[in-house]
Amino acid sequence: MKNAVLRSAFALGLVLSMAAGVAAQDSSWKMLRDNFGDLTFEAKAETTFFHTDVRDQSTDLNFFDRRVDISLPLAQDGRQEWSLGGTFGSTELDTRARWPDTGERLPDELWDLGLWTAYRRKLDNGWTAGGSFLFGSPSDKPFNSRHEMEVAVNGFLRMPTGESDAWVALLNWSNNREFAPGIPLPGLAYELNRGRDLQALLGLPFSSVRWRVDDRWTLSASYMVPRTVHAKAAYALTDNLKVFAAYDWQNWRWFRHDRQDNDDRLFYYEMNATSGIEWQISKHTSLVVGAGYGFQRMLFEGDRDENRINLDDGPLFSLNLVMAF
Repeated sequence: MKNAVLRSAFALGLVLSMAAGVAAQDSSWKMLRDNFGDLTFEAKAETTFFHTDVRDQSTDLNFFDRRVDISLPLAQDGRQEWSLGGTFGSTELDTRARWPDTGERLPDELWDLGLWTAYRRKLDNGWTAGGSFLFGSPSDKPFNSRHEMEVAVNGFLRMPTGESDAWVALLNWSNNREFAPGIPLPGLAYELNRGRDLQALLGLPFSSVRWRVDDRWTLSASYMVPRTVHAKAAYALTDNLKVFAAYDWQNWRWFRHDRQDNDDRLFYYEMNATSGIEWQISKHTSLVVGAGYGFQRMLFEGDRDENRINLDDGPLFSLNLVMAF
């Protein structure tokens, strides 16, 4: 019954994503941009699939990830913005693989359900202050108990310098951060803004850059301490069609409900190189189709060097539907 309810919630989120849409914009710039009052109702549907063998175990694994992200502006004007959003994610692990330490089977399905709210305001001195709050449950049994729940709080202060640049002070607390969960993490970055041609946020623990080389080429990259990397080169064939090549080092994290130690989390790590097309179907709709090769794949819970399942390298496929009003 509970799985049926969760599947219904995911289906509802998918329907909403088709009707709503998400602006193709890096989230790191949404909160830090200087303009106010242009938020839209947004959503994005993504799916990724691959099949691979499990090393040192006589079995294979089918990985099928689907997720929908939705954002709704609640209030906005020339000085403030308040928005609400949600994440609906489902990852199927079709395998007979077992954890090396305990001999337990991997969960058949992992969920990532969450709600967030964000607010920012331009102060009288020209600075901008804001923050966000996330409450969710990435788990095989979401909201089963407090041990399967995720909480994250973010705050920032943007302090302009010159005509378009700014210093940005950051503060994050999360019980599901990749490293040092439950410890407040400060940050400092310099925002470099040269219009549509060059935007950069340079600092720690996060850096990002987007460079529009000319009318055809766009390069982008980002890094989050310690092991999250994204790099992408896109070339516009026409006004509505682009081809791209990308590299990602990424990870997912869940709280398995019956883990032996509540401080442990289930991690999935992967590096991949992909290429594909981005098709702007209409003013409000675009489609991204990608394929590539994944490597350095691993699942582990608790101790990365002991309770780990290594997966073979191999091809992967992805499909993203993006719509925006």
